[in-house]
Order: sequence, then C-alpha cells, then structure tokens
Amino acid sequence: MVRKALFLGGVVCVVVLVLFGWWSGGERKKSSSPAAGKQEPVTSRTESRSRFGDWVRSWILPDQGSQSAGWDPKDVEEAIRKTFLAYNRQDLRAFKAGWTAKGFQQVYEHPKEKVIDFIPLSLLSFRPYKIGEFSNTTIDGQSAATEVTLAHGDVQETHRFSLVREEDAWRIDRDDKISNIPNNPAVGTTVVGVKLQYHNMQLEQTRLTPGTVAFKITNTDTQRHEFIVKKIMESDNEETIGMIKPLEPGQSETLILANLARGRYVAMCNMLSRDGVPFANGMRNEFTVE
Repeated sequence: MVRKALFLGGVVCVVVLVLFGWWSGGERKKSSSPAAGKQEPVTSRTESRSRFGDWVRSWILPDQGSQSAGWDPKDVEEAIRKTFLAYNRQDLRAFKAGWTAKGFQQVYEHPKEKVIDFIPLSLLSFRPYKIGEFSNTTIDGQSAATEVTLAHGDVQETHRFSLVREEDAWRIDRDDKISNIPNNPAVGTTVVGVKLQYHNMQLEQTRLTPGTVAFKITNTDTQRHEFIVKKIMESDNEETIGMIKPLEPGQSETLILANLARGRYVAMCNMLSRDGVPFANGMRNEFTVE
C-alpha cells in the first residue's frame, strides 16, 4: 500500500510539472518571438494557459489570506458571545467547546477535559456575565482577535481574546486582560493605589464615594499575595464581591468594581506565608463607601 501511494503521488507530481512546463514554455516562446514588437491577439489557448498557471500557483502556494475571505468579524464576536452565554445558563459542555485546550488551561488552570462542573472556574460565587461592546476585531488567516468588556457581578474587565479556527469553529486560544480604567463622567471613577507587603496591606484611601472603584494593586513583597474585596453585611457576614489571582513579587494588576454602593468593605489577602501563618492577620484593611 505504501509503495502504491508513493507511486501515485509521484505520477501526480510529474503530470503537474509537465503541464506547468508546457504553460511556461508557451509564455517564453511568445515573449521571444521576432514579432514581439507587435501586440499578439489574445487567443483562447493563451487564456487557458493563464488560467491554468494561476491554478497551479494557487495549488502549490495557497494564499492563506484568501481562506479568511468568507469569514465575517461578526462570526468571531458571536463565538465569544455564545461561549459566555453558555456560562450564564451553566451549560458546561457548550462553554468548554468555546475554548481550545491551551486557552482553557491558561485562564482556568485546569485541563479542559477534567473539569466536570463550574466550581473551579470562578473566583467568585456564580454570577452571570454581562457582555459589552466589541472592538478591534481582526481576522488573519486561521487566527482572529477581538476586545470586549465583560461585567461579572461587580467586577468589570476589558479582555482581548485571541482565537483560532479549530474543527470548523472559532475557539478562544488566549485571554489577556486590559487594564482600562473606565471614564464615566456621569458616575466617575475613584482610583485607589494598593501595596501588598508582608503582613501589611496599604490602601491609599479608606473613604470612597459610591460608583466605580479601580484598585491599582502592586505586590511589593518577596512572596505571592492575593487581593480580595468583601462586603460586610448587616449580619457582619462577609461576601466576596471581587478578587484577583495571586500576584508574584513585583507584579501589578487592576481590579475594577462597578457600582459600589454605600457600606462597609474589607480588602485582604487570605493566603498563608511560607511558615504557614495567614497573611490576613496583618493584610486586612477595612474601607467605607459613603
């Protein structure tokens, strides 16, 4: 079977080369004709050679850009929309189908095939996504990219999604958060600098106004730290409303919480130090929105 396949492949290559030589030879003969100064009328044979030459070139060196000619940027945006709407209705199968294995692992730090429920996928308790407007959507061959604002509970983030064509569908292959602090003149945005240090969390402000708050967080310590915001309820119970993944030493991140209402809140790190001591003993700082 292998010999037969190799033989047939060789025959096809020889036929293509012979035909290509016939076409190119005809073109050379035409250009070297003594009557080159006269314009040769276009014949059906010349036209057929030209069409054949174009076909051979496209077959040997396909134009990758032409593959995207039939794909609409709206298809890319719709793939993102369908993925997060599947999350909202807790359709795990459809949600995972919107990601490549690499993209899913990058964002959720779990192999896609091993996730059987939504519990490990959210830093917060379940809250539906609100999908904003798309922008800067581009398609380049088998790859695409787009930007969109996603609101997840009180957390508001701008994402740049990179997608690839896989199994005749657009799938998210990478998710990069863009630290865009919203500029809403009607409400205003309060920017609060945060420094994470060993048993010490420093907030530049602890009395904030209602509305959108952007925490610009920097880990200035030599150990990893996380940043969690909890709302203190009337019963003194604390409900997590926003958090980021742990930051390595020197790393920075912005957490944007939209529509913060009046009340008491606490910012904290709940991780353990290398010697097993909870950072929350000193990395807990209350603030008020009033």
